[in-house]
Amino acid sequence: MPSPSSPMHTPPSGMAPVVERNIRALLTRHHQAERQARWQDRLADRITGFTGSMRFVTLHLVLFGLWVVVNLPGVPCHTSTRRMSS
Repeated sequence: MPSPSSPMHTPPSGMAPVVERNIRALLTRHHQAERQARWQDRLADRITGFTGSMRFVTLHLVLFGLWVVVNLPGVPCHTSTRRMSS
């Protein structure tokens, strides 16, 4: 990692030190908020993290697919042969 005095670290616009300071401040605030969060908030974050994931989508596709397959025998199927009434 280049040192702060190296030419690679010095930004051409002069905005990077401000941006870096803001990022550090935001990260500090975020970590502080995580430490102070109530257990209900942490639980809600875990639930929404899971339900918004592809693992959740895949799990539901598998479960609903199995549910449909298990319940197919009880569904009357229309066959291609027609019964002739006498």
